[in-house]
Amino acid sequence: MDGDIVLKKYGTCLILVIILLGSTFISESIYSKKNVSCRPQYVVKKYRNAILYGKRNFIVTMKMMLIYNSTEKSDMELTFPVFVRNFWSNVKVLSVKALTKDIIVPPQYMISIDINKEADGTVKLIEDTPDYGFNHRAIVFELRNGRYRRKYILQITLQVEASYVDGASIDFSKCGTIEDAKKELGKDYIVYVAETYYWDYRNPIVQRVLRKIRHGIESTYGKPLNKIPVYLIVKYVLTWLAYHTYYMEREDYPYFRLKASQILNRTIEIEGKKKYYGVCRHITDLFVALMRGLGVPANRYEGFIIKISNGKPYLAGFHAWAEVYLPRIGWTPLEVTLTSPFLKDVFSLGDLEYNYYIPMIHEYNAVFKKPSPVIVTLLDVIVNYSNETKTGIPPAARREAMVFIPYMGWISMKDTLIIIAFIILLVDVIYLHRKLKHIIEYEKS
Repeated sequence: MDGDIVLKKYGTCLILVIILLGSTFISESIYSKKNVSCRPQYVVKKYRNAILYGKRNFIVTMKMMLIYNSTEKSDMELTFPVFVRNFWSNVKVLSVKALTKDIIVPPQYMISIDINKEADGTVKLIEDTPDYGFNHRAIVFELRNGRYRRKYILQITLQVEASYVDGASIDFSKCGTIEDAKKELGKDYIVYVAETYYWDYRNPIVQRVLRKIRHGIESTYGKPLNKIPVYLIVKYVLTWLAYHTYYMEREDYPYFRLKASQILNRTIEIEGKKKYYGVCRHITDLFVALMRGLGVPANRYEGFIIKISNGKPYLAGFHAWAEVYLPRIGWTPLEVTLTSPFLKDVFSLGDLEYNYYIPMIHEYNAVFKKPSPVIVTLLDVIVNYSNETKTGIPPAARREAMVFIPYMGWISMKDTLIIIAFIILLVDVIYLHRKLKHIIEYEKS
């Protein structure tokens, strides 16, 4: 995953990482307040039987350099999405500081937008509704006196609350078919399976792969595609990705993105087998295109991930993942950069585990976006536990500890210790009983 690679070597040096969210991540502030009929309904709620655990609070401070990369001198107003509503995490912007002159941060710098642009390139201002799944909270600021290669430095401090998401308890027997998804989503179904610029599943190259996958699914389950539970279709595609893709960076600057047809148009030979290749942003776009091409509603997330190592949190990098709609279960986020059978077996459908996933962008309409004239790099990132969680106990000991026990699922450390103590006591009683019986038999003899 991108997150496992981006920050491995920075040590005590300054980080200089091009943000992988590309031109979507920072864009010119062009707003449209008109109502758009194609904007889908999306209520933020946990999917059925989702388990949240390991809740943590962090303070994340990002120091960013913004490089004005246009030869045209001008002032420029920009937006920077920092968070999108979801059911497993929340973000509050604590401060936005200009560390160089000519960055103007207004007193009311927070706005709510839907980052999914219209065909005319506008971004929609929307009401700040906590339960709307495409409500992006963004920072707006202005760069003054822009000239070629001028550098600005901005520092953003976030308070992040996040939990792991465990999908092991999903009851897939209740999952419906594509026909059920159409009924449950109504008119929005068309929005979530629509072909877009990057999810170009009608392209002949993508269609050739889709025909093979569809044939494989129908042959495996002996039914037409629309009669097969959606989760089986998703699992089949994840397995296909595990055997047919390879994790390796591809040249996509300055867009930081490729169409599904472009991803499927080039292979690399790995141990005598040709595989499609890319990193998380490419694999996620490919997955969403394949899902939509099969009639399964799917969307895309981008954001950052936080890892815990030796009790200390750190930013592991920027990442992309997906979500699918499982009828009778709900919108289900999932890791899709599973470019090996091992990774496929590690992650269950519905898992956002092992890292804290903090989404910044939630996309249902992947249209073409011009590269921003401003390049964004990270100079430094500091992640600490939030002071709000202090209880006089060190952070490493303060976090909720969970243990996975086969056939029982995730059990708290306290309950685990009680179970262990009970087992020890039971073994001890059995041992004493046998020893006492042996003594009695010995005395009788």
